[in-house]
Amino acid sequence: MDKIFKTIGCGYYCVERGFDQRVVKFMELIVPLTRKLWQSIKTKMLPTPAKFHYIFNLRDLSRIWEGMLKCIPEVASDEATVLKLWKHESARVIADRFTNPEDLVWFNKCVASIVSEDLGEVEATL
Repeated sequence: MDKIFKTIGCGYYCVERGFDQRVVKFMELIVPLTRKLWQSIKTKMLPTPAKFHYIFNLRDLSRIWEGMLKCIPEVASDEATVLKLWKHESARVIADRFTNPEDLVWFNKCVASIVSEDLGEVEATL
């Protein structure tokens, strides 16, 4: 799955399209982040009678990447901006479904945890 989205993400965020080399390399790190976030959401936020719409599937990954691919090089000028875009798209696709504040708080903690685990040193420089 990572290979598919890495091909899509790195194919769009390339130097030939005008993206900075740092952003191009950073995209390779964003792909596994997206999958890990999606897997965490899928296992934790299960549907219940009150939350019957908490169904997460591969379409959600595609929607996150669909939003990521609408960015232009002038906007995605550095890694921090791309990370903010990724967080925004993830929240737009996933967190907008949450019906109570506790789920949103959990989502934000999950995002922060995954980012700090995978980008630890990189995130500190952003």
